[in-house]
Amino acid sequence: MVLTKRQINLYCMLMRQLRQQIDQVDQELLKLLAKRQKLILEISDLKKGEGLPVVDLKREHEMRERLKIQAEELELDPKFVDEFFQLILSESHHLQA
Repeated sequence: MVLTKRQINLYCMLMRQLRQQIDQVDQELLKLLAKRQKLILEISDLKKGEGLPVVDLKREHEMRERLKIQAEELELDPKFVDEFFQLILSESHHLQA
């Protein structure tokens, strides 16, 4: 199948638009991660003030299970979402140390 110049231009324009949308989503993800990090630091200060441990395994387990269910509802791979949030939790532990 040979594409016309017009079809190629439309294809290129659509790809550019879709990639711009992906870039915007990536920027939103980064802003959300920064917001989450600030909240983690606030929680860390509260925990330290009360002499509480940094890691709450029960809370983390409940969160990961909830997120896997939500991932399935959104047609995302629950294993990927769990691994993604495991990285986020690991960074949270590092920040609170």
